Amino acid sequence: MGSEGSGKGGVTYFGHSVVVDPWGETLVEGGGDQELLLTATLDLDRVDETRLKMRVFQDRRPGLHDLG
Repeated sequence: MGSEGSGKGGVTYFGHSVVVDPWGETLVEGGGDQELLLTATLDLDRVDETRLKMRVFQDRRPGLHDLG
């Protein structure tokens, strides 16, 4: 838990960060009451396999998400 800045432009972080794999399996999870450095090893073959099965990038329409 922590914060940056103050007032309207400030940001508060609530902690309880988590790293999950492409299928939603929790790899590592932090608590909300202490500062931690979380690390995890991602199986990049599993990421590639998931992308092939889900095909989310084929349906993507970048022009709809242009913020420029």
